[in-house]
Amino acid sequence: MHNLVMLLALLISLFLTNCASSRASGDAEARADQILQKLDENNDSKISKSEIKFPLNEKTFDKSDTNADGYLEKAEIVAYIESR
Repeated sequence: MHNLVMLLALLISLFLTNCASSRASGDAEARADQILQKLDENNDSKISKSEIKFPLNEKTFDKSDTNADGYLEKAEIVAYIESR
């Protein structure tokens, strides 16, 4: 009986951790969508340096641009949000 209770507690803990992780990822996705909606002037689903109208550390942009194509795509924005 004790082992069953411990197993159940472990499964609940794993489930709750997974739910929190999914929710955090969903929040990052929603935030990335908001950023794209605000900054993506030509609606190409990515942000170039020229589309950013406020001072942004170029090093931060370049670090976030993980494929080094000169644009921030949604996946890169999500990764940046989740890393903070």
